[in-house]
Amino acid sequence: MPPTVEIYRRASKMRRALTPPEARLWTQIKGGGLEGLKFRRQHPVGPYILDFYCPAARLAVEVEDH
Repeated sequence: MPPTVEIYRRASKMRRALTPPEARLWTQIKGGGLEGLKFRRQHPVGPYILDFYCPAARLAVEVEDH
């Protein structure tokens, strides 16, 4: 299976299983809840999967669960 297909499958699985900190942040920012900016969850970029990405602001957010 090509790497690009695999990364999209992994991102899809990750969207269905957010960690508790990711879920709390998502409830605050989904639907333009942060200054009207729209975010994508588990967004693939090359070989990486960003927790959240806002294309309008070119902003990536990574959430750590410690």
